[in-house]
Amino acid sequence: MANTEFSLDRELNIENNVDAEGRKWEIKKKPHSAMYFAVAVNARSDLAVPEIIKGIWTKPDLLQSKIKMWVTKTWDKAAEADKKAEPKRERARQVAKQKSEEK
Repeated sequence: MANTEFSLDRELNIENNVDAEGRKWEIKKKPHSAMYFAVAVNARSDLAVPEIIKGIWTKPDLLQSKIKMWVTKTWDKAAEADKKAEPKRERARQVAKQKSEEK
């Protein structure tokens, strides 16, 4: 799937801050402070926060734009990997079809 193709899953996940690996990113307010930070919901405790959204932020809308940028980037990378894998999948389909015709 090329980046220019429309994908409802991709668009809905980007809108809901879900990256291509299925991690949902949320903005949390630091207790007793006016600062904000990003966390992945239900993620392992050793998950590294991406550099682009790491740290403490004063404006949640700025952090939200950075999260959206990160999530979009992960979906773009996944689409590129999918595009690169298509020739291998097509070859595997052809081999499977040939084997089924031989039987």
